[in-house]
Amino acid sequence: MEEFYLQGDRERSNAWNVSPFMDRTKPNQAQCQVGFIQYIVRPLFESLAQFEPKCASLVSHMDANEAYWKAVVEQQQLKAENENKNQLKIRDMHRIQEVDDDDDDEEEEE
Repeated sequence: MEEFYLQGDRERSNAWNVSPFMDRTKPNQAQCQVGFIQYIVRPLFESLAQFEPKCASLVSHMDANEAYWKAVVEQQQLKAENENKNQLKIRDMHRIQEVDDDDDDEEEEE
């Protein structure tokens, strides 16, 4: 990942848009692994397996590795969704409290 981040650092220092997965301020190793497998590893391993059938086991290992990283991505997404829901609940609770406090202030003024 460090070599990706170094590229992103160079892009940032040149005031360019930072390429996906190259931004060390927004790390996402799991999603990076999925993309790497889908666009680099899978085409290579599938081509190797066509050329040399003994390499077919590489494809099954790659499939398992991809499934693992996809599960990690899904867990991260669920965690982020739950955190967002919790933040919304907390915000709503504060708003309700503010309304209650305003109502109490109005009652005291009467």
